[in-house]
Amino acid sequence: MLGLLGKLREKIIGVNVQKELTQERSSCVDNYIALGVLLWAVAEADGKFLAQEKEQITEVLKKYDDVSDEDMSIVLRTIEEAATSRIDLFSFTKEVNESMDRDCKVDIVMHLFRVAFVDRDLDETEHETIRQISTLLKLDHQDFIESKLKVKEEMGL
Repeated sequence: MLGLLGKLREKIIGVNVQKELTQERSSCVDNYIALGVLLWAVAEADGKFLAQEKEQITEVLKKYDDVSDEDMSIVLRTIEEAATSRIDLFSFTKEVNESMDRDCKVDIVMHLFRVAFVDRDLDETEHETIRQISTLLKLDHQDFIESKLKVKEEMGL
């Protein structure tokens, strides 16, 4: 029986049925979906989902996989559907936590901060959502703080 990621993977991969999905590719797609859903959750956290946040999410996702613009719209709709169905972050991160190493998790937290800072303001709700995700990903508080500071510096804040 498929978990949340398996169902989302099938929905996204169903776009191009000719692809054979190896175990490595399956894991990559799962991480890609996880990243997208977490980014979307942070973008929505402050109740203001901005066009710049969607652009930032798209930019981040394109760095991880070569997705056509047509397929990207399907990917974004699938991620939005998953994120707006009010997924339980605990259940979601539990499902993906084992497949990601520490570096990948830190990278995800940095991307979460990039989305949150896209409007040059870190709302308390966004901050708390990222902190919660970081904790659920079993990262140290130091990783959370360092990620935040690196992104702030990177964005000139």
